[in-house]
Amino acid sequence: MQGSAAFTIDGDTVEAPEGTVIFVRDPAAEREATATSADTIVLAVGAPRDHAYRLTPAQSAVGFWDAYRAEDWAAALEATNRGLEVYPGNAHLLYNVACMQSLLGHDEAALTALAESVSKWDRYKEQARKDDDFASLRDDPRFLELLT
Repeated sequence: MQGSAAFTIDGDTVEAPEGTVIFVRDPAAEREATATSADTIVLAVGAPRDHAYRLTPAQSAVGFWDAYRAEDWAAALEATNRGLEVYPGNAHLLYNVACMQSLLGHDEAALTALAESVSKWDRYKEQARKDDDFASLRDDPRFLELLT
């Protein structure tokens, strides 16, 4: 609609000057858009018929990845908690809460969030075993018990 952006769709980047329309046929395709000018406004359309578009749980945690990359664990936790306001009890968001709590040294809060996350999506057990965000909890018997 205004400005310009770079869209990445399943690893392929497309430069999109003002007025560009990009159609992604595969709804499972990984997508990302990055504004390449300060005045950029993008209109995203898509959802099942008769349903409004809704951000995914990961997208609802606006600012998480910027804060995470900057190692600002408190800001990343805050972003994730904002996502949980939209998607209460979401396993992905709870996993990220557990990671941030662990990195902040809040072991009890980390274990509580991780327990809820893995109870909702079993695959996070395997991920947590390898995740460096949980390095401080690796030898905690409660952490090990959660992952069995």
